[in-house]
Amino acid sequence: MSKISLVLLLCAPAMAAVTGTVVNRTTAQPQAGATVGLYSFGQDGLDLVDQAKSDDRGRFTINREIQQGPHMIRSTLDAVTTT
Repeated sequence: MSKISLVLLLCAPAMAAVTGTVVNRTTAQPQAGATVGLYSFGQDGLDLVDQAKSDDRGRFTINREIQQGPHMIRSTLDAVTTT
């Protein structure tokens, strides 16, 4: 079972895109093909803002303007989710 984590997350405090790299914690190598979701905290729980797949170097970009405030990133690969 692979463990993955986000090593780099860049997000300005105002409206901005989110970029990062997904790394497999078992192999310490970039992880291709992970689904990365950006969530905001709504009144009824988490709301999916947008999602992207990591490329062959583990990089992802969510090109959606996001509102200022707390957000959460989740990455999923082969039914294993890391928050």
